[in-house]
Amino acid sequence: MQPTKNPHDDDDDKVWGTVYCIKYEDATQCLECLDVREKGGYHREEVPVYVEGDIFACMATLYVGSVSTQINTEFIGPEDVEETAKIIVRSSGLSGPNRDYLYNLAQSLRNMSLHDAYLFELERIVREQSLHVPTFCFKTKISESEPQGTIIIDAGATQAISQRSKGLLPCGVLSVIGDFKKGSVVVVIDHSTYKRISKGVVNYSAEEILQILGKHSRLAPEILGKAGICECVISKQSMILT
Repeated sequence: MQPTKNPHDDDDDKVWGTVYCIKYEDATQCLECLDVREKGGYHREEVPVYVEGDIFACMATLYVGSVSTQINTEFIGPEDVEETAKIIVRSSGLSGPNRDYLYNLAQSLRNMSLHDAYLFELERIVREQSLHVPTFCFKTKISESEPQGTIIIDAGATQAISQRSKGLLPCGVLSVIGDFKKGSVVVVIDHSTYKRISKGVVNYSAEEILQILGKHSRLAPEILGKAGICECVISKQSMILT
């Protein structure tokens, strides 16, 4: 991928964005989660934040990606923007299609009335290439599919899915909304915050999940009278974070 600093930038020393204020008691857990999310060649730096041009506001923690291929083995070095676009069009991760991340990033700059020639050119090419590339990526299909139901989960399941990239086990399910079949796409919601945590393809029907919710996965075959079934209600390979 192309580094943030590139010949298209007017000022390579500025990074525009949004600063979040985290409660002191939540800071450690938040940073631990971010360390996992940004582990691919990123490191923390304390940087000054300025508003309205040159007014110092505060210091903030920023994750900076190294552009040294010796330090960051996941950075392949500068490449042609067309090649970068080809990778983005066909790639997807736990949070969904890479192209969506790019689109949201570009829109956030527009919302701040900022212009990044390289980023907007990359976005244009990706949108153009996407018209000619079939949506074959399984997780892209999950992202674009209309959910057929909802699964409510407890705090432990929320943490396992969002922070440890685990699948959803029956013991973490509290309730089911909707009448869906095995193989349907559903949304997963945390019971305390009622926030959407993930979206994925279920290995069981709604009726079957109601029979095994709150139970250990090893009991599922006996309860359902089926052998050789998946231990997860939704496998991590069939789930995207939202």
